[in-house]
Amino acid sequence: IGLGIVYREVGNSILSKRHYELAKKIGEDEKREDYVAISYNNLGNLYKQLGEYDKAIAFLQLALTSFEKFGEERFISDALEGMGEVYAEINNNQRAIDYFSQSISIAESLSDNYRLLSRYANIAKSYADSDDKEKALMYFSKTTELAQSIGDKSRLSEVLIMISDFYKMNNDTENALLNLKESLIISKEVGDTVSIASALNSLSEIYFQRKNYNEAYKNAFESYKISSQKNLMNTLAQSSFSISRILEIQGNFKDALYYYRIHKKTQHILLNTEKIR
Repeated sequence: IGLGIVYREVGNSILSKRHYELAKKIGEDEKREDYVAISYNNLGNLYKQLGEYDKAIAFLQLALTSFEKFGEERFISDALEGMGEVYAEINNNQRAIDYFSQSISIAESLSDNYRLLSRYANIAKSYADSDDKEKALMYFSKTTELAQSIGDKSRLSEVLIMISDFYKMNNDTENALLNLKESLIISKEVGDTVSIASALNSLSEIYFQRKNYNEAYKNAFESYKISSQKNLMNTLAQSSFSISRILEIQGNFKDALYYYRIHKKTQHILLNTEKIR
């Protein structure tokens, strides 16, 4: 299980899946329900990262059912959060909020700050995406305070990206840029490639809105390189699209088409979600 997590973190989804499936088989052979359930949960999160949302939901539901069977509340909270993250990815914000709320209730009852940190961040983003500014800001504030108090730089970096997106949605590009640049500094300190790629895409978007196409291209291409190397499908789809439209504006139609095709190919993988909405 541990090796599966390590391989997922470094972007090797093939070896990650292989180790999770091996852990599941060992758990089944030894009749260890906890190993099987944790493996289901890990496979669900891996498929979520790869954009295969139907498989993600199937495995996370298996994990949730298994955790509820032997009553491990921490892991029930984890599976509920995973389900919320999948529904957030496919823009079903109300369903995401429902799952995040259930997960938060359990984590608060356990006084589990580590788990609360990610739950607060996720529900804040879903409220922001639902245009509920008051609740979004409330949970963003809770998240940053908790991240700073326990010294979790990786999560703080992710939250700063979310806060930046919130400001961008409300046309406050100055605060958006400030939060993004702070996030990028922290992400590079801790080597968090997912947050680095995400922050670079967001920086590219803001510079594009400001018609600073050179800075927009520079940040998008850096995100594209990281996303390609680490098999980060969401940020790869975003960066390839950004590069394509910048090159089109600059009159480089041949290369614009090349990156647009990469975007469409990646998007095809990510958007096969109609049957699970």
